Amino acid sequence: MIRSGYLIWYENIGGDNPVAEKMRSNHATYRQDVARWIGEGIEDGEVHDSIAPDAFGHFFCSWVFGIIFQWFAEPEAVNLDETFTFARGLQSSLLRKGI
Repeated sequence: MIRSGYLIWYENIGGDNPVAEKMRSNHATYRQDVARWIGEGIEDGEVHDSIAPDAFGHFFCSWVFGIIFQWFAEPEAVNLDETFTFARGLQSSLLRKGI
């Protein structure tokens, strides 16, 4: 079910159509949400101040959707639990220590 949903999204990514427009809008919201969370984390002292919120929003969404794309392209080769556990640990370390 999840794979079929992403298939529809990826097949409609280009061009000028309602699905592509909705996808662009959704992804802009995802990036903005992540940037806002990072900004709040910096203000609260939970995230290192060397992290650029907007850049991290792009990075994080690319990371997550890249993993999903890899799973979509070759599901038997991707252990999602292991990959996302690794990603969470790496992300946590990066956000706390900075760059």
